[in-house]
Amino acid sequence: PTRTVFIQHLSTAFHAFVRPERALSWPSERIRRTIIGELGQNWLEASTNEVTVVNPDDPTTEALRAASERRVRLKSAVSSVERAAAAPSAKQGWRDNLIHELEDLRIALDQHVDEVEGETGLLAELTQVAPRLARKIERVRDEHPGLVTQVAAAILSVKESESPEHTRSTVLDALVALALHRQKGADLVYEGYSVDIGGG
Repeated sequence: PTRTVFIQHLSTAFHAFVRPERALSWPSERIRRTIIGELGQNWLEASTNEVTVVNPDDPTTEALRAASERRVRLKSAVSSVERAAAAPSAKQGWRDNLIHELEDLRIALDQHVDEVEGETGLLAELTQVAPRLARKIERVRDEHPGLVTQVAAAILSVKESESPEHTRSTVLDALVALALHRQKGADLVYEGYSVDIGGG
């Protein structure tokens, strides 16, 4: 099926090219270059408005609903980290606030991984629903340890690095990796269920 794009649900980092008036100044151009390089200009310009409603009476969608709820939580944590990182580094408590938001992101990411990788989680259900997608499912699963490591590295950078620029760069790398992973997951769900999972 034609790829449905989920930019409207991604981190506010993407507002730089989706809604320029809401863009934050420091990550915008870098994120735009990264996403165009990974996914192409056409991906950015595709429609973002079509959403398929999940039938609440369909028992096979329980894992899908649970994963969608985790995505909302994860999106909120990503947005909070970006706002904290984009604040003036000279502001009192900048590092402490950024560490707090990153720790919250780490918890949200751990919950996401536990949810989708569980025995009754989304990846297990999707493997049953669409076994043809087994390799793509494994690739998405295999990204989880790296994402956890990147978030941990971002927290360490905030604690130890004396350079706000280096800290922001490390944080941004983690946010971009998360956004790309979430897009892959959304595409995977759409291929398996023809459903926009939503939530970013």
